[in-house]
This record gives sequence, C-alpha cells and structure tokens, in this order.
Amino acid sequence: MIELKNIHKSYGEKKAINGINLTFLEGEICIVLGPSGCGKSTMLKLINRLLVPDQGEISIHGREISSFQIDTLRRSIGYSIQGVGLFPHMTVSENIGIVPTIMKWKKDKIEDRVTELLELVGLTDHYREKYPIHLSGGEAQRVGVARSLAADPEILLMDEPFGALDPINRRRLQQEFLKIQSKLHKTVIFVTHDVGEAVRMADKLVLMKDGQIVDQGSPFSMIDKADQIITTFTGSNYAFELLEKRKISDLIHELMPLKPTTHNIAIHSKEEENQTEQEFSDEMSLKEALVAMIIKGSSELVVNASEGRYLLEFGVLAKAIRRGEYE
Repeated sequence: MIELKNIHKSYGEKKAINGINLTFLEGEICIVLGPSGCGKSTMLKLINRLLVPDQGEISIHGREISSFQIDTLRRSIGYSIQGVGLFPHMTVSENIGIVPTIMKWKKDKIEDRVTELLELVGLTDHYREKYPIHLSGGEAQRVGVARSLAADPEILLMDEPFGALDPINRRRLQQEFLKIQSKLHKTVIFVTHDVGEAVRMADKLVLMKDGQIVDQGSPFSMIDKADQIITTFTGSNYAFELLEKRKISDLIHELMPLKPTTHNIAIHSKEEENQTEQEFSDEMSLKEALVAMIIKGSSELVVNASEGRYLLEFGVLAKAIRRGEYE
C-alpha cells in the first residue's frame, strides 16, 4: 500500500501539488486522469523520489520513503514513460536486463528473465538482439513495459506509457497490459489524459486538477456525478466508454431466455422470429453489444451463452451503467 499524506510541491510560484491525500491499494490499477499540468507526472516523480515534496509524507507499506536507500527504492519500483526511453546503443535483451544487471543478478538468471518477459509481452525470442531503431512504436512500448517488470517490482509507475502510439496499437497494448496484470497483480499507478484508456483499465479512478484531487472512486461509482464532475473531465462519452468494462455474461440472469431453435415450423411470435437472427457471444463487451445494435438498427440482440439463448434489450444496457453491482 502506498500513502500520500498532505503532499505539497511547488516549482517557484507554481503549486504543482497542493495538499494531496491519497491511498493506492496493493494489487490494483489506479488511473490518474486530468489535463496537462495538473500534477499527475509530478506525483509519480515524488513517489519515486525523483523529486522531494516541500511538505507532507509518502510511505510504502507504512515506511516513509525517505528512509529507504534511494537506489533500493527505485529498483523496487518499475517506471515506464511515454516515448519508452530505451537505450539506443543497447539491444532489446540488454535494455530489459539493465536493472537486474545493476543489481548483480547472475547472467543466466538475467537471460531467463528476459526470455520470460519477452513471452509475457507477446514478443518472440527473435527480438533479443535487435536494437531500438529496428523496432516499431508498439514493439518498443512492449520492450519498455518488459523493462519496467524486469526486477519483478511490486509497484509500477506508468506515465502515459502508450501516449505516442496510434489508436490501434495503443488499444492492443492496453489489452496486453491488462492480461499481464491479471497474472502478476502489481500495484499500478497509471497516468493518462485519455478518457477511454482510463475507463478501460482502471480499478480505481483519480481525477486531478490544479494540483488537487477533485474526486476518486471506481469508474462505475462516478457515473452518478456525471453532471457535476465527470463531464468536465471526460465530455459526454464517459458512459459509452464505461460499457466496455463489462461483458454481456455479467448480466445474463437479467436477460429474457429464448426457446431452443426449432425447425420446419411457421414463425408466429417475436421470440420465435428472433431465433432466425444473427447470434452474438455473451463474451462481447456491453460497448460492442451497443455498437452491434446500432449497426443492425435494432434495440435488441440474440445472445448465445453456455446456459442457453437469450434476448438482450437496450434497456438492460442502460440500467447496467447505473449500477455498481457489476464491479
């Protein structure tokens, strides 16, 4: 657990951080969302002791970070930034293994760790001897994530790590990172100003403005505050992005069951008519389901689940956004 208590930090007359109190729980992805200059990146640098607060206390598992040897602290925290920051004169293997090398791991242990991490981020062993100049933007970002994980830190600080990517590769990297997190359960503090990224990835969402915390909570708990707070930060698409957090299977017991498919009979009812329509998997996100409805020009979809066949109606989607029981 990471705790920030009454943290202040100024650059001359400008207050970058102005009295923040914040707790990051072990194993969660906390997304810090806010406009440029709101203090997001400064907060990460304070946690990593790249900066020292003017006032206040930062602790990890109850121990004030100033009591750690600075090298020990930084080696226990993975740090990933926009633009990756790979060393151009080092191979992919050397970049990933830089922190374990500094920590004097044995060479065979480092090589095994590089192999493990390349596989984890979806890159083949073929990449080991490549240099950063030979990597695409998405490949470089994957190497950057692997490097931040190399010494198996319990904490990851991520400062807009996918910000330089095109939308397609950015989405792929987000999905890849969530898969990694499902296996490793790191404590992740992830800074972004991208609303879709924030909603898709967050266990907890923190909104910052002018060096202060405006609000915090789970993405679903924020929906009731849309008129006062969320819309100011995210615009009107917040609810739409929120639909991506859940799958149709999360609502399956609220859907109307359909009869098993019948053959060689006349269609006499709406329910039977639906049996002839295209069927959709219950593994679809609610956002994908809504898009499918729009494309079909319909307010309902036929869903095929392991328990049977169901009818998903638009009203169920609308209600799902408003409730927190799907978290």
